[in-house]
Amino acid sequence: MILVPGSRLDPPEIGMAPLIDCVFLLLVFFLLTTTYASRKGLKIELPGASTAEAADRGRIEVELAASGEMRVGGERVEPGGLEAALRRAAAGEGEACVFVMADRRACVESLTRVTDAARKAGLARLVIAARTADEGGSDER
Repeated sequence: MILVPGSRLDPPEIGMAPLIDCVFLLLVFFLLTTTYASRKGLKIELPGASTAEAADRGRIEVELAASGEMRVGGERVEPGGLEAALRRAAAGEGEACVFVMADRRACVESLTRVTDAARKAGLARLVIAARTADEGGSDER
C-alpha cells in the first residue's frame, strides 16, 4: 500500500442503510409471493378432465364430499337447506356464480341437488371444478 503524504487512513465502514434496505425488500418479496393455506373445508379429491381450464373462483363456493356432506361458503348445510343457504350467500352479490368443488367419488345425485337448488335460488351461472392435466387430471380410473 502506498501512503500519500497528507492523507490519513480511515478504517473501512460498512453502511447499515443499504443492508436494511435489502432486508426490507426481501421481506416484502417473500410476503407478497407466499401463498397461505387458508382453506379449512372438506377433504376433496377433484375429478380430472383433459379440457379443464384454470378459472377464478366463483363468489359462492359449494363443497361436496364423497360422504355426501355439503358446505356452502365453508358452513355445513343439510340437503334440505341448500337452496336457502345459496340465497343467503347470493344476497347483495348481483349476478353471482356458484363454484362447485365435488369429490370425484361424490354421487351424481348430490351434484344434481346443488344445480337444482342453484336454479331455484336464481343463480344461473354454475362452474364445476376439475383438476387440469398438469395437476394429474388425465388419469383414467
